[in-house]
Amino acid sequence: MNAYLHALPALLGRGLLATVTISVASMLIALVGGFGIGLLRALRNPLVDAAAIAYVEILRGIPLLVLMFFVCFGLPQLGIGIDAAPAAIVALGLWGAANGAEIVRGALVSIPRGQSEAGVALGLGRIAVLRSIVLPQALRRTVAPFMSLFTAIVESSSLAALIGVKEILETVRVDIENDATLWTPLLLTALALYFAINFPVSLASQRLERKLG
Repeated sequence: MNAYLHALPALLGRGLLATVTISVASMLIALVGGFGIGLLRALRNPLVDAAAIAYVEILRGIPLLVLMFFVCFGLPQLGIGIDAAPAAIVALGLWGAANGAEIVRGALVSIPRGQSEAGVALGLGRIAVLRSIVLPQALRRTVAPFMSLFTAIVESSSLAALIGVKEILETVRVDIENDATLWTPLLLTALALYFAINFPVSLASQRLERKLG
């Protein structure tokens, strides 16, 4: 019991803080990148669309752990030095942006085409139709999916332990190496922490989906 209580401050402090910081920073990248790429695809420029599709398919087709290893260990070989925690944020953010772009694209194409045609009939250009008619409705439809994406990012942040980031899982691993009797209590605590982060977000997502649906 004393060993568990001794290990708890680091887990609830440094470990939890690192997980939350990585998750929130990665989600910000995912939001900005997702909306940027998704809106670029809405412009229907063949070259831009091809580049956006390539980015989304490549990033979604690469295992996240491999991407994280490349950013952390591969980029320094190319002369781009990056620490473990920023590497985790970059990898998760790029992965999240690819998934976010699909959320935005799906929301945009879900708006009935007749509304865009009506806007054009009223003399609005394509950008004006997108800004004034399509985008306001599509934004409402992205809220719940982006919240679900955030829970996925929080869960995936545990992979950062494999590149040496002292988040929740890595903090648990270090303590368990020092005392194997801490396996069960620390892992249960880690599970509880991930649940405590994700459950309110999942609950809010479900409520917003019902409200906005």
